Amino acid sequence: MRYQDSGEVHKDFHLATNRTIDYIMERYDEEFLSQLCRRTAQDVYRDIHSRLIAGDSEALLEHLAYYTGREEGKYTIERAGDRVVFHMESCPMHRQIIDRGQQVSPYMGRFLELLYGHWADRTPFTITVENYHGVSYDLCIRRNHAVQ
Repeated sequence: MRYQDSGEVHKDFHLATNRTIDYIMERYDEEFLSQLCRRTAQDVYRDIHSRLIAGDSEALLEHLAYYTGREEGKYTIERAGDRVVFHMESCPMHRQIIDRGQQVSPYMGRFLELLYGHWADRTPFTITVENYHGVSYDLCIRRNHAVQ
């Protein structure tokens, strides 16, 4: 897996991301945030996006499982036909923000929807964030022909 680090700086990145989301939404608009999410999903994480374009969602799932596990988050993965659900039971990003005494951005749910939605651009998948409750949510990856 290409996107793998072992230092603690990633946890502090969560705090910066949280504040950046607020800043962008308060100073600019959702379109600007969407453009940033698109560049992140498709340029920064180009290998994952390329694999998704090729019809392979495993690189994204490996990435999520690696960071969630490394940061002591809790998750399960449910596979059913052409649908995979990454159940984020305890998101380490949200927990880190809360543990540091900060409020999770009220725009965080939308940020996740935009980020994962842009990962799905030009791929045979639809990726949605469902049942968002801050620390927990479901990331649903469906093949386009399986979308209802």
